[in-house]
Amino acid sequence: MPEDAPRVLSLLAHELRGPLGVIRGYLRLLDQSSPELSERSRQSVEAALRASDRIAEVLDQASLLAHLRIGDLRLESKKVPLATIVHSAIQATILPEGSRVDLDAAALPSVNIEGDESRLRTAIATLIATVARAQSSTIIVEISATRTRLAGKQAVRLRIGPRTLSGVQATEVELNTIRGGFGLAIPIAVVIVEGHGGRVRELRHGDRTAGLLVSLPIV
Repeated sequence: MPEDAPRVLSLLAHELRGPLGVIRGYLRLLDQSSPELSERSRQSVEAALRASDRIAEVLDQASLLAHLRIGDLRLESKKVPLATIVHSAIQATILPEGSRVDLDAAALPSVNIEGDESRLRTAIATLIATVARAQSSTIIVEISATRTRLAGKQAVRLRIGPRTLSGVQATEVELNTIRGGFGLAIPIAVVIVEGHGGRVRELRHGDRTAGLLVSLPIV
């Protein structure tokens, strides 16, 4: 990302909020007048309100990503058990309606992460959802962990992937953060992990996503 890109992103989010607020206000006014609208018009207004809510959500994400990149958003720091982060992330993971994916955690090593529990939980939940939404069949996405080293430090590596592919040889590649339906949630998750001294990589098995690897220092 170019050096000034985060500030441009922050400015863009700020400048678009005003016009969007006017549009949403007008749509709400129309929605309140729904008895006077035809059924077709009422449905159109409701759809436009949902779309404007989504735009507002993405603008909030753009602002958060910019502040994280600039470094003016302080991450809280405390010692948190890895199991606490993983299990709370599973609970926080939002799956599409009708999803046939189940989430489970394998036995996790008894280690601690030094960091912002809330931010890490959200980041891991986003990455779990990324893997889950890539599945096209009924499957269990499992989160397992092994000890490793990262930048010369003791670390843990989470593997988020289909249980059926846990023993499959896969190629480790850079994570593609541009995925439809997530807004800027995936880049935000990556920045949060990197802000804790960690790293996110993707596992590929042929043309199939075999999972994600999330490495984090331990204390």
